[in-house]
Amino acid sequence: MRRNFPRRQSGAALFIALIMLLIITLLAVSSAREVTLEYRMTGNFLEQQRLLNAAESALREGERSITAPAKPLNATTTCAPKKPCLLDQDPEYKQVFEKGVAYGGADNNEGPSNIDITWYAVPLPADIPNGQAEDPEYGNLMQGIGTFRYEVNSESRNAQGETTRLRSTTAKVFN
Repeated sequence: MRRNFPRRQSGAALFIALIMLLIITLLAVSSAREVTLEYRMTGNFLEQQRLLNAAESALREGERSITAPAKPLNATTTCAPKKPCLLDQDPEYKQVFEKGVAYGGADNNEGPSNIDITWYAVPLPADIPNGQAEDPEYGNLMQGIGTFRYEVNSESRNAQGETTRLRSTTAKVFN
């Protein structure tokens, strides 16, 4: 009886297994790098959304406090906390947030926050490009009646220095 023994092996299976292991390792490393990158992107997006929401909240608080009084507000040079903040500034889009008022909404007090939020408003001119008054009756502005327009600005800044600024305009009709 004659037995057939396998011929001498050349190690091809070992070589193919090592190549497959190398490919799987490279796929795993690249996948881990991609997951890390997506994690960072998601974190940055969430931080941008937090800043945007904070600035939006301050903007709405500013609009509410400027349009709530029964008479037009007098402009000031600095703002007091928790009060309407109408600055006597030229609305040439100067960033005067250091003179603004800190946002004091309820959502800014929930949990630890590293966001500083301020807002301010400035009166907008009530004239049309040709210089006519918006309300033609003489003396309406002095009497505090008519349409008054305001520009409200808000800024939110986190500890890393990232900033979101928003601006809106609002009008209030006083009778």
